Amino acid sequence: MVNAGETSWYGFASAIVEQYQLLGTTHHWPDLAVKEIQPITAIEYPTPAKRPSNSRLSMAKLESTFGVSLPAWSQALGQVMHELKL
Repeated sequence: MVNAGETSWYGFASAIVEQYQLLGTTHHWPDLAVKEIQPITAIEYPTPAKRPSNSRLSMAKLESTFGVSLPAWSQALGQVMHELKL
């Protein structure tokens, strides 16, 4: 089961920094040492394991069978960060 939408690891990391900065102004969180995320290709981040070029997960069958759907991943990220007060 996954949230709606799709992103890359770069997009996910950037969204975390963005949400942290946004919520940090209202929760008085300390400043992040990381100010910018730089995207890289999979070739630039070698790992022993081979990774598929497309590993997106689909909710189509769960949605059509049970009518279950989740909000967009970016919305859920904001909710989780707000609840955890990271």
